[in-house]
Amino acid sequence: MHLPPRSMGKIEVHSERSPLARSVGTRALRFIHTAESSGIALFAAGLIALVWANSPWGGSYFGLFHTPIEISLGEFELAPPSEQGGGGGAEAPGEPAVLAPVAGPDAATGSGDVGDAEAEASHAGGGAGHGPRGMTLHHWINDGLMVLFFFVVGLEIKRELVLGELAGLRRAALPAAVALGGMVVPAAIYAAINGVVPGGAVHGWGVPMATDIAFAVGVLALLGDRVPNAVRVLLLAFAIVDDIGAILVIAIFYTAELSMTALAVAGVLVAVVYVMRLIGVLDVTPYIFVGALVWAFLLSSGVHATIAGVLLGLMTPSAPWFDMKRFSEALDALQSDYNEAMLRGDEEAASYVLSKIEHLTQGTESILDRLIRVLHPWTAFVVLPTFALANAGVALNAESLAAAFSSPVLWGVMLGLLVGKPVGTTLMAWVAVKLGLVTLPEGTDFRQLFGIGLLGAIGFTVALFITDLAFDDPIQVDASKIGILLGSIVAGIAGIAYLRSVLPPSATGRLAEAPAEAGRT
Repeated sequence: MHLPPRSMGKIEVHSERSPLARSVGTRALRFIHTAESSGIALFAAGLIALVWANSPWGGSYFGLFHTPIEISLGEFELAPPSEQGGGGGAEAPGEPAVLAPVAGPDAATGSGDVGDAEAEASHAGGGAGHGPRGMTLHHWINDGLMVLFFFVVGLEIKRELVLGELAGLRRAALPAAVALGGMVVPAAIYAAINGVVPGGAVHGWGVPMATDIAFAVGVLALLGDRVPNAVRVLLLAFAIVDDIGAILVIAIFYTAELSMTALAVAGVLVAVVYVMRLIGVLDVTPYIFVGALVWAFLLSSGVHATIAGVLLGLMTPSAPWFDMKRFSEALDALQSDYNEAMLRGDEEAASYVLSKIEHLTQGTESILDRLIRVLHPWTAFVVLPTFALANAGVALNAESLAAAFSSPVLWGVMLGLLVGKPVGTTLMAWVAVKLGLVTLPEGTDFRQLFGIGLLGAIGFTVALFITDLAFDDPIQVDASKIGILLGSIVAGIAGIAYLRSVLPPSATGRLAEAPAEAGRT
């Protein structure tokens, strides 16, 4: 576990005034930067959603997330084309969508019965986001709050591509091969089942492709120091490439309606961000303003708004603009200037020097690293648990379970995850090795790779996210969610049991055995 040094330094400074701050702050920092912690928070939120949805207060759960929340300016509404016109009206294809006309009273006439029926069907089926047109709390969580999560995903992808395990073709080849197999085979299994069995929904093939990094890494961490570093790194790299695949699938295949005008404006704004980078804009505030506009126009174009987060994350500068050596040289001169100003009693001049030191200090940390350090706790412990709370609630009763288990959607999702992920990852890696395209890291073998594939079958967050995009039928939504939950639980248990049997003894055990072996030689 690596604690951010700058966060630790901040705690040290605060602890000079309060010894309690160091103890509490260090423990809190360790908690939020431990893989298991974010997985526990996500699991707890999902469990609360399931319990709440099936409790005597289940109606309040579905009612809360169906609460209409519309953002409009006069006659215009901020919403995707598929949700514009809460009263039933829809924008004509190609019209600007950021300022999309709100359906008036006439447009809503006669649609009330249909809307009520849809809402009741959605409530009965447990879907949190399907029903009459118009933005609800569920939509704003999925289309708004989750942008922050995908922004951090974009930042992490950028860091891995530039500085980490995906930097260069040789290092990225194995994770890419593993991820490709772990996406294609689950999708093929799902499509095969749903293409043959009556009542199937082939368009849900993207659901079993996704891997939940937080859960997968959290489960792997339960094995402690038995896990070789190469296995841990490969799982992380594979999961990040898997994220890239899921993002592309969402952008390309789950875009129902497009407003080309809004999409063009979003493209221009992305170009503005690029120009701001080129001219050296370092203040984060302009980026936040332009980024919010990119999100709004992408939301209204029909392309899923979370793509805005990924794009902006990938465009974030990864190199500090002031290196440590130059900072050291500049600091010596500034320290002298500060001391002279204080000797003269000139506090204004001293404050000027402190301002320069402050900005130079910030410049030694890249914007990318600073944003990951600051935003990670918020995404791990606020955004993702909120998303899980809004999406994991499924009404489980005899009728809904019978409908789900008779649906090919459930079996396509569950078998796609449980069979497709481990088989696909291992098979594609084996083919790539046999063709001489990649080599396995030292200390790893195909048995361990199969275990990584099992953990990759934990597809909670992004799988639920794609479920909301892929299905409109509440029964199919429930079937997909139950398939995800069952598949992820079984994959987690099977993965930990299997890896426990194939991983080498713990580092502690090996160290303890070494002296005894030396004495026998």
